[in-house]
Amino acid sequence: MVTADILNTHSLKTLRSEISKTNIKGYSKMKKAEVVELMLKNKDRFMHIQKKGKKEKSEPEKEQKSEPEKKPKLKLKQKSEPEKKPKLKLKQKSEPEKKQKLKLNGELVMIGKRGFVVKGDKVFHKKSGKAVSAEVKANVMKYLSDPVFKKKIDAKNK
Repeated sequence: MVTADILNTHSLKTLRSEISKTNIKGYSKMKKAEVVELMLKNKDRFMHIQKKGKKEKSEPEKEQKSEPEKKPKLKLKQKSEPEKKPKLKLKQKSEPEKKQKLKLNGELVMIGKRGFVVKGDKVFHKKSGKAVSAEVKANVMKYLSDPVFKKKIDAKNK
């Protein structure tokens, strides 16, 4: 027979798990007293619950031995030298790009707010020093060679 005393010996978590097994809804926000009351209304579903007793600590039976067992000690092997792994080298930029980035000698062309450096048949961005795309290169070269195109671009940017 289930009583309030038996149910109160269990934790709220245990009581809620027992309720969930019986498909009763609406218990999750209830306090322990309300959960116990709900369970007592449905006694027939909780007949299997018994009083929870404190677990008695059983002392292990000691065998009489003259000497305690000694566990073999594990010896750690020392490595003579740790294996050296080859360090990964980061790819460095090729030498011509570094020189171009440091020294931008050539004709400075300003098209609108964008600046380009023209050195021979190569075109670079003024700020980054990186080479431009083929399309931009073609436009810059056309700007330099064609006075009509140059006037159109200059008029557009003003």
